[in-house]
Amino acid sequence: LYQRKAMFGSTHSYRGQEAIAVGVCSALQPTDLIASYHRGTGHLIAKGADLYKLFCECMGRADGYSQGRGGKMHMGDTSFGFLGNTGTVGATVPTATGAALAAKIRGSKEVVVSFFGDGAANQGVVHEAMNLAGLWKLPVIYVCENNQYAMTVSLEKSVAIKHLADRAQGYGFEGRTIDGNDAELVHAETAKAIAKGRNGGGATFLECMTYRWDGHFGGDPGTGYRSKEEVEAWKQKCPIKRLKDRLLQEGS
Repeated sequence: LYQRKAMFGSTHSYRGQEAIAVGVCSALQPTDLIASYHRGTGHLIAKGADLYKLFCECMGRADGYSQGRGGKMHMGDTSFGFLGNTGTVGATVPTATGAALAAKIRGSKEVVVSFFGDGAANQGVVHEAMNLAGLWKLPVIYVCENNQYAMTVSLEKSVAIKHLADRAQGYGFEGRTIDGNDAELVHAETAKAIAKGRNGGGATFLECMTYRWDGHFGGDPGTGYRSKEEVEAWKQKCPIKRLKDRLLQEGS
């Protein structure tokens, strides 16, 4: 639809990263909150969005979550715990952190999840928010969807460390790097972080290693800065097929 110019604004595919949204959101309570980013459709669906309203927003219709004015990158509805997403890189990380502070002040036991990409991890506001989360022991889970590229720049060309989760130690809380294509593992690790946050243990940084199959956005063919062999190798690690095969093997 985007290629046919039937969809307003830009679009960012979530193909290849589905296990993260599903694994995280399936571990949350309905009252828990999430904040997303430009690649947020997967988070919306996993958290319980109305698909009709979501699609209307993508198509610029008045029945959408932002009355058709926000498009795919600017939606929000707190009725099911979605604080919103934005095209401004890293901008919803402090939003989630503030919501976690509010939950702690109220004593409401809510946990807040902040989704962001590896590119956003280098934004100054992200560091500031995480520093406060560590200082105040806030019930927030920072989920970094490390899909290897910030637009066309690979991770190895943008940071000097191998694992972004190692930064959490500098903020005063735990960080873990996990396989982001394993939905059950993501669920289990998220559950641990939720229990920690809900019981006053503070924040957790989960770096979920994954890969986006498509280009950065609808107009990006995804070529020129990565090889076909690399893309195909990651497609063999498809998180949906992986979970399907596991369930069939277990006879579920």
